[in-house]
Amino acid sequence: MFCLPDGYQVRDHTLADIRHVLDPSYSRAAIKGLRALKWARTLDGQDYMPGLVGLNNMRRNDYANVVLQALARVDRLRCAYWEVSAAVMV
Repeated sequence: MFCLPDGYQVRDHTLADIRHVLDPSYSRAAIKGLRALKWARTLDGQDYMPGLVGLNNMRRNDYANVVLQALARVDRLRCAYWEVSAAVMV
């Protein structure tokens, strides 16, 4: 990872999580395991679905965010996308 605009490389083991998120990859077994996701609770007791994150509402695009969130909940569509993405990365 590099610090911009200076362009120097940052070497820190704590950045491993960020590096993984920048270029995630999923095995077929991992994708099949995602179908079994259940609702979880935060430390303060709120419910959430692991793996789903909110989208920023930039310039009145909330209608598109709703569609993307709804499509992400369709199991077959979500897993098919991940399988295609995993095949392209190989």
